[in-house]
Amino acid sequence: MPSDDIVNIMYRGNFPRFSQSACVQRFFNSEKAMQGNKIRSQIAFAELRSATSSVGSRLLGGKCAIVFGKYSYHHYMQDHVNDNGWGCAYRSFQTIVSWFKYQGYTDRSVPTHSEIQEALVEIGDKPQAFVGSKKWIGSQEVSFCLDHLIQVQSKIMFVSSGAELANKGSELYYHFRDQGTPVMIGGGVLAHTIIGVDFNEDTGDIKFLILDPHYTGSEDLHTVLNKGWCGWKGIQFWDQTAFYNLCLPQRPLEI
Repeated sequence: MPSDDIVNIMYRGNFPRFSQSACVQRFFNSEKAMQGNKIRSQIAFAELRSATSSVGSRLLGGKCAIVFGKYSYHHYMQDHVNDNGWGCAYRSFQTIVSWFKYQGYTDRSVPTHSEIQEALVEIGDKPQAFVGSKKWIGSQEVSFCLDHLIQVQSKIMFVSSGAELANKGSELYYHFRDQGTPVMIGGGVLAHTIIGVDFNEDTGDIKFLILDPHYTGSEDLHTVLNKGWCGWKGIQFWDQTAFYNLCLPQRPLEI
């Protein structure tokens, strides 16, 4: 697998949904990969910390914690794969794996949809016919693949409704503060990636920093931020009656 060439881009515009000074990076495959007609262009959001000087608390009296380090933004229609309508959890999984890759916990490439499906067959979770299908996966399957493919353990959080996520502010805050890994959340027929939380313990108010895998556009940071594909969302963003599962990847104790 060829290594990624990294082009650093600094944006200092006023992005009210994200950060007044947002460091981003774009990752492009090497020339060798381009010659193979496998061009990938992904946005990777550079190091983000819980300090309010980096992102800033979105809630009065809230405390904010977000993903540590860099990762690539995986979403619908990348890599010449038309997964619109079924691949959101696969894309969230790919974003999570990219985080572990760029932090140095694994040297394997980000798995393709087929490799994810093959892994689930290998561990006996799915039948052989699952490979090549357009079947959805959920947080449990994401946790199985993290364990099988990169030896990363996860915690699974269950909530009976989107409204109940308001009660998980402290747990999510401490996850991002202590683990700093992206979180996959699935409910109904949708999956998203949570990359931060802002929580007021006194009032219970909460906002989630969402990286949305349902985006189908070009790799344009301005569009992603200004159109809300990456931004702070309130509790009403979630289906108030749907059951949700969250996969919270844990950092390995040793590299």
